[in-house]
Amino acid sequence: MVNKLCHYRLAILLIGSALAPLALPAAENEPNSVATMKEALDLAADDGRLVFVELMAWNCPHCQAFEKTVLDSKVFQEYASESLHLVFYDIKRQSRLTREQRNEIAELIKEHQVKFTPAILVFSPDGALLLETTGYNGTAPEKIVEHLESLENRDD
Repeated sequence: MVNKLCHYRLAILLIGSALAPLALPAAENEPNSVATMKEALDLAADDGRLVFVELMAWNCPHCQAFEKTVLDSKVFQEYASESLHLVFYDIKRQSRLTREQRNEIAELIKEHQVKFTPAILVFSPDGALLLETTGYNGTAPEKIVEHLESLENRDD
């Protein structure tokens, strides 16, 4: 489940001035969690799921609140297991990243001008950016899932 990702987080940096990602293996029981955005987009092209990218810092209190309140919630876990490919980036650790992951992170940070954590990027299965937001102010997980569902169901 998503809460297991707390321990197996693919922490790949993605924010702030001190880029320092650490890539950890995806949770064994979380088939929709992958190590790179490229991998997530490849899977999404086949199955039509959205790609949910969280850019966080292990010591960020807002990131910790987002994880505890949203990512660990039953409503988010159920929705994610059916509708999302998840990618997590930790900007404070880099030592275990591959070159491909570092390059991907640098490109995302530059392209989306990420300066604060948590930052959430949501992409359609074809790679179009649907949502870009930073910070966390306590929004209920139900509201977040409702918004993700509206992105999933929009006709472009």
